[in-house]
Amino acid sequence: EFGSHLLDRQFDLYAVRTGNPEDHHVAVVFTDITARKQAEQQLRQNKDLFSAIIDQAPSGVFVMDENMITVQVSQRARPMFTAAEPVIGRSVSEVMEILWGPAVGEELTSIFRRTLDTGERYVSPRFTETRADTGETQSYEWVAQRLTLLERSIADDGMTGKIVVGSWGM
Repeated sequence: EFGSHLLDRQFDLYAVRTGNPEDHHVAVVFTDITARKQAEQQLRQNKDLFSAIIDQAPSGVFVMDENMITVQVSQRARPMFTAAEPVIGRSVSEVMEILWGPAVGEELTSIFRRTLDTGERYVSPRFTETRADTGETQSYEWVAQRLTLLERSIADDGMTGKIVVGSWGM
């Protein structure tokens, strides 16, 4: 790959020897990849914007991918997940079990799975439970919602297809 500032284009270059080796002939193929590079740049910018929105949300927010793996946790939500660190890259079922114990963790995971599978938004009734990690009783009103992202990778970081965003008032 190389770019031409004069043409304001980017190209993929492929060279191959042709004919007899003693003739020293080479065929060169240029493919204009400008549109692809611009689309990749736009995807990176969109990913950065999405991440900034999540990270700066005024309520607690976490994001899981279509494999139920946690991919992002907002700054506001991070204290809730301390016992489950590292959260990013960990299955939601494992995180929920660490925080809330096996029974409640399984129930929460099934809600997220249902939201992911059906696309139906889930709005919880007031949720009050004792945390398994701290022993504290906590109450939340929270929402789980599926968002559909582009079918192609966002900056090759695996965020494709459908995700579930969980948010709650803190």
